[in-house]
Amino acid sequence: MGVIWIDKRAVYDELKRNPNNVRFKRLCGAAELFGFSFRGGKGSHVIYRRDSIIEMLNFQNVGGWAKPYQVRQLLKIIDKYNLLRRKIMYKYAIEIFYSEEMKAYIRLVPELP
Repeated sequence: MGVIWIDKRAVYDELKRNPNNVRFKRLCGAAELFGFSFRGGKGSHVIYRRDSIIEMLNFQNVGGWAKPYQVRQLLKIIDKYNLLRRKIMYKYAIEIFYSEEMKAYIRLVPELP
């Protein structure tokens, strides 16, 4: 797995430009980029939460695609809590895949310093 430079503004703009055409993995990665943590899920649904934010994110995988209203929900929370204000660049890659054996989404995250 290679190293990926991720810019919050670029990801935000990409989601906002076309919320109807966002891959599920991309939406999950965007939530994590903005500080949300994976908190489990059931079936095709996954839950993300972030400390100090009341709302939780509930995403559904529909054939590898995110539902547009869920993309807009993330964008609304980013705006509401001004999560773009910090100019931080993250240097890591996250891999998310579905395990038939466990009947759940698995997230692989490298150990960070």
